[in-house]
Amino acid sequence: MPWFFLLSACGDERAEDSAAPRFYVESVDPLDGAVESDVGAVELRLNGIPDISRCTTATMRVDAARDDGTLAFSVPVELSVSGEGFVKLRRIDPYLHGWAYQVTVRGGESGCADADGIPIEPFFSQFQVP
Repeated sequence: MPWFFLLSACGDERAEDSAAPRFYVESVDPLDGAVESDVGAVELRLNGIPDISRCTTATMRVDAARDDGTLAFSVPVELSVSGEGFVKLRRIDPYLHGWAYQVTVRGGESGCADADGIPIEPFFSQFQVP
């Protein structure tokens, strides 16, 4: 009489739950690579609530860049948080035309973190104001 073995593969339902929590930028406006003639502010949508003592203009920056990508000058901005995870970086003066702008969010132990202390995943985006 032949023997038959039935193998069953079951996924570990706990695997998804045991993943480390993440904090990251879900979206940015202006979009990465956008060319916009009128930018009032950079708006970031985060997947959690930022700790405003760690998510500051030092860890969430807007800088102007030269054509080769090197930093030309820092852009002075006011940072505001609204709702659950909306951050606005409003330039104090209008954006200068003819520049590429880089949006950088620093993560790690000295970077932006959420309300639970989870560091944000580093983020970089660029847009142009012709």
